Amino acid sequence: MERVGRVLAPGGLMFIDDIFTHQGFADWVRGTARARTLICPSEDGEGLFGIVAPHSAGRAVRA
Repeated sequence: MERVGRVLAPGGLMFIDDIFTHQGFADWVRGTARARTLICPSEDGEGLFGIVAPHSAGRAVRA
């Protein structure tokens, strides 16, 4: 996420799957001041994925 966030064009989005299995997503979001995030349940309801706009001002939202 760190590498992609550095080269992602303004307005670009990252989609990160299986964020419930590790702490990497949460740690990265906390360390990225301008990131806007959306956390969503997977279709089967057993997992989570995240959508990140790294260059946006805003707060995390849970769907």
